[in-house]
Parts: sequence; structure tokens; C-alpha cells
Amino acid sequence: MDVSQNLSQNLKDTAYVAVGLGVLGFQHAQVARRELATNLAADRERLEASMKAQVDDLSAVLETQLSEVRVQLGKAASNLEEVLEPVVASARQAAEAAASQVRSLLAA
Repeated sequence: MDVSQNLSQNLKDTAYVAVGLGVLGFQHAQVARRELATNLAADRERLEASMKAQVDDLSAVLETQLSEVRVQLGKAASNLEEVLEPVVASARQAAEAAASQVRSLLAA
């Protein structure tokens, strides 16, 4: 009976050790999961901050370029007015001269 009690005790001890190792393994997995979640959250925050900084930089660049385009368009419009003003004046004079000629022809 001593051998059977010894065997029974050894089996119980083995079962307790197996359960203990399982609990320790589960706890270790939980700790690893929590660390991973913390690391992922930190990585996400860094990524969001980096993306925000890049978007802000891009917005600033686009605003600068848009301002430059507005200035260039203003200059182009001004140049166009300078070029067209004499043409319009000549066209008006020609139209007035033509109208005068038509009036004198109709009056005659």
C-alpha cells in the first residue's frame, strides 16, 4: 500500500505542478498582452502626432504656394489690363469713327 500511496501522491504532485505551470503561463501571457497593448497605444500616439505634424507642414506649404499663385494671378491680371486698355481704346475710337461715317452716309 505504501507504493500505491506513493504513486497516488506523485500523481497529485504532478497534477498540481502542471496546474501551477499553466497558471504561471497564463499570467505571463496576460502580462505580455498588457505590455503589447501599452506599446501599441504609445506607437499609435507617436504615429498620430507624426501624421498631424506632416499634415500641418503640408498645409503651411500649400498656403504659401496658394498665396504665391494669388500674387502671380494678380500680376497677370494687371498686365492683361495694361495690354488690353490701349486695344479697347483703339476699338472704341474705331467704333466711334465707323458710327460717325455711318451717320454721315445716312444723313447724306
